[in-house]
Amino acid sequence: MPSLRFSRRACFYFTAFMLVTFTKPLTPLERNFLVNKTIKSAIALLAISALPLISVAPASAVIDRDAFTFDCNVGTIGETDHALAAGETVTITLLNCDDSGFEISDTWATGNARLGSVIITATPIAIVTDPATIVVDEFSQLFLNDPGIIDEYFYVNLADDSEDPAGDLLATTSTTLTSTSDFFTTPEDAEIFDGDALIGGIAYCDVEVGSRPYSTVDVTITEPGTYAFRVVDTDPVEEDLYFGIEESPVGDSFLAIYTTFDPEDIDSGVVGCNDDGDDEGAAAAEMWEIAHTAADSRGQGDENLLTSTGFILDDQFPWFAATLQPGQYTLVGTLYSAYTESEWLETLDSAGVTEASMTYEMWGPEGGLVLGLADTGVDPAFGLWTGLALAGTGVAITVARRRAQRA
Repeated sequence: MPSLRFSRRACFYFTAFMLVTFTKPLTPLERNFLVNKTIKSAIALLAISALPLISVAPASAVIDRDAFTFDCNVGTIGETDHALAAGETVTITLLNCDDSGFEISDTWATGNARLGSVIITATPIAIVTDPATIVVDEFSQLFLNDPGIIDEYFYVNLADDSEDPAGDLLATTSTTLTSTSDFFTTPEDAEIFDGDALIGGIAYCDVEVGSRPYSTVDVTITEPGTYAFRVVDTDPVEEDLYFGIEESPVGDSFLAIYTTFDPEDIDSGVVGCNDDGDDEGAAAAEMWEIAHTAADSRGQGDENLLTSTGFILDDQFPWFAATLQPGQYTLVGTLYSAYTESEWLETLDSAGVTEASMTYEMWGPEGGLVLGLADTGVDPAFGLWTGLALAGTGVAITVARRRAQRA
């Protein structure tokens, strides 16, 4: 929905322009020229105010972090990690695990897990009820064992707080890869680093050599400055964040921003990109190193970051910053791994979906970015009048505010 407040401002400025125009002695030719320019500028302001206010609603898989189930008759499906934010708990329901010999223990002896009212320690406790309920606070490494039958770990990992990128959260949106998505291919003369192709020859912008599907989002930068772009969620969800989830088609994604994007010349026009947020030297590398150290101190097998906006990040989620000038740009969402079109269809089919999406946050100077294409040009003949009307108001459209997996 357009911002009502901004629409009122647009009306106010239109009135101000008209007053200035008609109180200054003008010739008929000057008057007609300025009136026409005023109307056009007011329409432009109203058009920008009609752009998406907070975001284009991202696709999102509905999976709760606070509960999951394990069936001893089925066994292991998917990943064994599960991420929690500070203060959260997860309830683990065990089904068909009450036969003689099933035991649960906490190999870290953290004291953060309970079977009913009994604290789980390094000493195995027999499972005697069906279902059996375990509640975990913070982090633990649970081991469910029945010799010759079940040998299962539940890694509950505590996410560490991350710092916000500089500036404001300007937009949250998503791109979707489908069975009919367009593809681009790394050029034959691409710079190669450690077997990967570097997009635009830029460090930390590496993808497997080959083709992959992509999708785009147009954005307009209205203020010069440093902007941060990061993946904060995927659908299907990232498997390293939820117990029992199989590999997501978009868990290991890649993100880039271009002044002009040409899928036939992907090295041209790229001004920022990233494969994994924890890449050495990348924008969030220091935060990931702190999280890595903290996870090691707790004995966790994996580390995660928690954003102030409520997302838990995996180290495979891209995160980069770029210094941008006002203008129109294209954000390109794709994948680290290379796929032929038939391989991509097989990947979607294996995941049981027909499409997969990545959700992005965009941060930067207040009011400096809008979704979609907007005109950032100012007619020099009209600059004086707009400057007089807007001086001191600070008018802006303020929009509310991911491969190396460690075992």
